[in-house]
Amino acid sequence: MGIRDADLSLAQRASNYLQKLYVHTNINPENIAHRRSRIRASLGTQPSNNSSQNSSSNQAQTKNPPKRDRDKPTEVNLELDANKLIEYTNQLFLIHYNKGLNSDSKHILIDLWSNKDYQEIESSRGIKTKAIRKITSNLFEHLSNVLGEKVHLRNLREVMNKHYRAYHSLSR
Repeated sequence: MGIRDADLSLAQRASNYLQKLYVHTNINPENIAHRRSRIRASLGTQPSNNSSQNSSSNQAQTKNPPKRDRDKPTEVNLELDANKLIEYTNQLFLIHYNKGLNSDSKHILIDLWSNKDYQEIESSRGIKTKAIRKITSNLFEHLSNVLGEKVHLRNLREVMNKHYRAYHSLSR
């Protein structure tokens, strides 16, 4: 069973993203401040300093709106929903491990994304809590290896959204 053409282009984009991610993790310490400012600018956030200069610069920004429409950031929803999460995670696993998520992993990941606890998953899926914990542990271990960042239940949403946004910004 081969990968469909549409999946292949998505797989290629994910592969390119992973290659760029691995290259960019070995950055120069001198470039960290520059990279942080670029990331903040792309996310539309400002550094949080307790200086009065920061508040005056924020006031100056609100007084001077962008002069052209092209200066305005385009509104693109890059937040993951359950379907995008499964598609994105499956593509990462296909590229990194040459196999996708199995059915139990998909269902458990969706339920964890929906903030269900292990007992709720057990009652809705008919899988024992011990098996759920083992599947979750393996899933988070593999995600941590693929993304290069520790993934656990408390930071799942934050880490996946961050890497999904970075994936889309690099693949455009």
